[in-house]
Amino acid sequence: MKFASYGYLLVFLIAFVLSCSREEPTPPPPETESESLNKMLQSAPISWIDLNSSEIDTLMIPDSKIFVNRFSNDLTVEIGRPSQVKAFGDYLVLLEYLSPDITVVDREGNPVKKIDGDFQRPASLMSDGDDLYIYDDDLKKIHVYNSEFEFQSSFPFEHPYYTHGSVLMNEKHIAFQHDEASGFRVSETDRKLLSVALREQPDTTLFEALPRIVPSGKQPGGFNNLLFSINNKNEIAAAYPALPYLFIYRDFELDHNIVLEAEHYEAVENPSLNPFEPEFGEAVRVSSLMNHIYLMDNGDILLFSFKLLHYLKNDSENGYDVYRSYALFRGDTGEQIQSINSMDAFPDNPNRFYATGTNVLFELILPE
Repeated sequence: MKFASYGYLLVFLIAFVLSCSREEPTPPPPETESESLNKMLQSAPISWIDLNSSEIDTLMIPDSKIFVNRFSNDLTVEIGRPSQVKAFGDYLVLLEYLSPDITVVDREGNPVKKIDGDFQRPASLMSDGDDLYIYDDDLKKIHVYNSEFEFQSSFPFEHPYYTHGSVLMNEKHIAFQHDEASGFRVSETDRKLLSVALREQPDTTLFEALPRIVPSGKQPGGFNNLLFSINNKNEIAAAYPALPYLFIYRDFELDHNIVLEAEHYEAVENPSLNPFEPEFGEAVRVSSLMNHIYLMDNGDILLFSFKLLHYLKNDSENGYDVYRSYALFRGDTGEQIQSINSMDAFPDNPNRFYATGTNVLFELILPE
């Protein structure tokens, strides 16, 4: 009898230890008013990330790493409002907001030259590692330049939705937001927002993802826009910027979902996802919760949202978690950087980032 009592006690202790070591179950995906969005959230594993609990570090960008909002030298190269930056060769290529000018600077921000070309409204800078590709939204063409910034060729590319950065590229693929799927215009197709084509076959759709979550022709059309980033491993991180979700694609399959939680997200009073007809042709304002995503080749993500840069670490077994959050301040003025609209890094130094914000280009090295 005594041994039986010990046996029961041992079984109880083992069960207790196992129950204590068992991980908490992942909460179910959130329910939304969009059936297509619910299907996406239910079709892949989820990481719930509480941004409220992340540690926030203050990073002061030194004067020398703020490449001030106006550059000039004896080549009369001037930059007013840099809106995109692309690391290419040993240089940075800058696209200027609402300007046909495209400027080359060195890694320290010193102007080198203007790129010759009959650009009208350049909207995206890209590279496959060997050549530079510049998409012009007015001309509906992609211009190709070699490593010496000499014009090589151009080809038509008619389908991207117009916004800066709406076309991205890795070594073999072009990813873009398709204009037939966006906004208020009623579409006769079921085309999804994100399209991917082979660089050598830009008119052939290889992959589509991210459906309209509000039918086109309905209010509020602002939900039918994207932020996205593609790396050289054919991974894509994408989001509807007015919603607190990130969708991770690997080899062009939805692999993981991230649900972001933050007090300031809950305070944003965006309109309902329940569609309704436009009233007097007026748009309904939809506020963005995030304004830039940068997906690194190791799968980690830099996400800029509400004046903070969040570093989301990728764990192949457990999904994603927030590693650190950063408040960025300009060393020259002391002002906090309010937004980031473009980031890039050179392959030989992937932890040294270059970014454009509001009227500024700066260099950022994140602490270990």
